[in-house]
Amino acid sequence: MSFKNAIKLVFSKFNIVWAKLAAIFVSSVIIIALCVDPILSLYSWLEKVGFINKITIVWATFTETGNISTLLTSSLDLVKQFLEYYVTHPEILWDFTIKFGFLILGVYKFLLTSFELGFSKQIYGIMSDNSKPGFWVSYVSQFGKSLLYSLIKTVAFAIYDIVTFVVLYFSINAVFEIPVLIPVIAMLIIIVFLTFRSSLFFAWLPYITVEKRNMFVALGKGILLFFKKFAKVFSAYLIAWICIISVCVFVGLFTFGVALIIAVPVCSIFLAFLNMTLFYSSNGMRYYMDDKIFDINYI
Repeated sequence: MSFKNAIKLVFSKFNIVWAKLAAIFVSSVIIIALCVDPILSLYSWLEKVGFINKITIVWATFTETGNISTLLTSSLDLVKQFLEYYVTHPEILWDFTIKFGFLILGVYKFLLTSFELGFSKQIYGIMSDNSKPGFWVSYVSQFGKSLLYSLIKTVAFAIYDIVTFVVLYFSINAVFEIPVLIPVIAMLIIIVFLTFRSSLFFAWLPYITVEKRNMFVALGKGILLFFKKFAKVFSAYLIAWICIISVCVFVGLFTFGVALIIAVPVCSIFLAFLNMTLFYSSNGMRYYMDDKIFDINYI
């Protein structure tokens, strides 16, 4: 029910998606401006060692055959070659890992995350009293708290994502001689890790916005609520991530990436609504669905 209600709320309050798209655009413009130098350095290095040519061949093969399995296998093979070459050439450590990695994984994630508290407050207003608070008003009103939240979450997620990457790399390496298993194992690990991450932190923002809890108290209470409602929460996010990845891959392939401009903010706002609907239902709280009140206790 929480899953279905989150979908309904996304499309009935679609104006939030445009605000999310604006937030992504602002963050992207800032990060692109900062990334020009490391991107040029990376491209120059990739062209020098022949990786640009290899990438071109892989993409040309996919456009001719349309074989997604071959594309994934070839892409993972390129990643493995890149990592093997990378560890034997430490001279690119500064140009790529520190500069580019820090900007993308750190600064960009920090900028995007800094908007989440504003969206959560806006969603809380919609669900608690059917109000229509503007996003930018919500964002500015708690700018300092948003930056603190963003800093904590960025660091925590960066550690989690590094662990995910390490597990993914060694898992793929273990089955590399069986190409047919590579995309299956890779996708399975990605979905499980994304599901667990979303589930573990699902109630953090709701506790901050709904119950006005301290940042760290909200985090602790949110994790406890996740383990208390583990089956319900984990299954909801498992279905959510399978649907999100399927939709993004489908629209990405068949519109050459154009539809992702809308699909990405829609999926992001859907997850924000899912956080809140799961939080409300897990605590037996009522909330607005348009002009009607939804009460989990009377279903």
